[in-house]
Amino acid sequence: MAGNKKPRKKYRPGKAAANKSLLMQLPIADETALRMQRDMERRVLSMRLSQKNPADMVSIVVCLGTVWLLAEKTNQTEQVRAAVEKGIAELRADLPAGGCLAPAAYDALIEAAAYCGAVLRCTTGAEYLEQSRKVEEAGELGLVNDFLDELRSYTELITEGEEPSPADRPPEGGNPSGR
Repeated sequence: MAGNKKPRKKYRPGKAAANKSLLMQLPIADETALRMQRDMERRVLSMRLSQKNPADMVSIVVCLGTVWLLAEKTNQTEQVRAAVEKGIAELRADLPAGGCLAPAAYDALIEAAAYCGAVLRCTTGAEYLEQSRKVEEAGELGLVNDFLDELRSYTELITEGEEPSPADRPPEGGNPSGR
């Protein structure tokens, strides 16, 4: 009686790629833009209250570089670009100081983060991805690459002069378990 069964209909998923491309043409959701803005503000505040973290600085500068490129399609292109350039310049000037972020750099970066949120609200997902890829490519945006080169050389200078922390040193006696 096994021969009486009808073959089951095969499952064929819908065209997800077409739906994704349609979603990429919509503006970035307000919640997403606000979340990105708040993330930048949290990173800046963290550097203001404790120490400057190179990973936070890279994240902030890359996001600001993307916003600098996206500002071309806004009504206030010069104003947005000036705020972004000022934020990156203040961070770059404060880089050798070490320790916490200076108040002037903090103010400039918070202002740039506000512009970042405003620009992202009127940007589509496809535009954001395209511009962020341009920033990630070497040599595409000078102000970001200059900052990253300076940060790289600064962190190399710091790490060359330091001794490894006790946690990074191998245990004495050659026993990896430390017993």
